[in-house]
Amino acid sequence: MVTKVSYALLIILGVLVGGITVVHVNLRAECLPEERSPLMDDYMLNVYTTILALITGVVAGIVNLISPAKKWTRLRGAALAIESEIWQFRTRTGTMIQIVELTKILFYFAAIVLVVSRNVDG
Repeated sequence: MVTKVSYALLIILGVLVGGITVVHVNLRAECLPEERSPLMDDYMLNVYTTILALITGVVAGIVNLISPAKKWTRLRGAALAIESEIWQFRTRTGTMIQIVELTKILFYFAAIVLVVSRNVDG
């Protein structure tokens, strides 16, 4: 969820910078100097684009610091590894074919979950 929101925010900020610039250029070309709004003079355009660029930089830095896509990839890989072990247990294939006692299987499965959780954390 954080990934989608942060990337959507980056796109919206980029569109805002481009949109404000296009609107400013078009208003400047079409309006006489006395008809122009004081909110759309050259100085304010610089202020708007600078503020939006700074906000975009901060959001990009936070996204890079958190790196939610990498975390999601690691968690998805861990989920698939655990699911694979569950299916090996259910079908008694792979490493589970050699283990007969249920308690040994449970200890083995607990060890697998521990290894997978260490891989996710690191």
